Amino acid sequence: MVATLLLVAKLSAEPPMASAPTAGSAPQPGAPELQVGMAGAKAAELRGLLTRLFPDGTIEQIDPAGVRIRHPGGSLQLDWSAFPPELRLGKAGRSEAVGVWKTPSPGYPFQARKSRVGGTIEVVIRTDAQGRVERAVVHSGLDPMLDEHVLAFIRREWAGPPLSVRWVPLSFQLRD
Repeated sequence: MVATLLLVAKLSAEPPMASAPTAGSAPQPGAPELQVGMAGAKAAELRGLLTRLFPDGTIEQIDPAGVRIRHPGGSLQLDWSAFPPELRLGKAGRSEAVGVWKTPSPGYPFQARKSRVGGTIEVVIRTDAQGRVERAVVHSGLDPMLDEHVLAFIRREWAGPPLSVRWVPLSFQLRD
């Protein structure tokens, strides 16, 4: 038996509207907490990531198939493959978003190489109705300078299927 977890969290302080609410709005008193059958820290981390990706949205449903978000642009169903593995409630399957991602390499900045900063940065990306990167947030970073370089490059150069979300690990390896 597969249980469905219904409306579980309010992501923004305002009800859905045609224009986005102001940044930094405080949550409404009595807004429901995220309850998704996962540990508290994991639920809080998932809620934080969704809030950064959809500051103007509301979680409609979380179940083993994925997450459904309502935002001013409409409703969006996200497969668990759009999320970092440690935040997945269900198995990652094939995303509903059909299309090709344009993902050129962001390069390895000289200052990061010189400082010997290396490892993997995990980024979650959201595209708009035209497939342009609308939001990109670091889920797990390495160094503020390198993280910002990656985010700026992704926002400027990457594109994907319209109205989709994708989790991407980017590795920066030092070679002696």
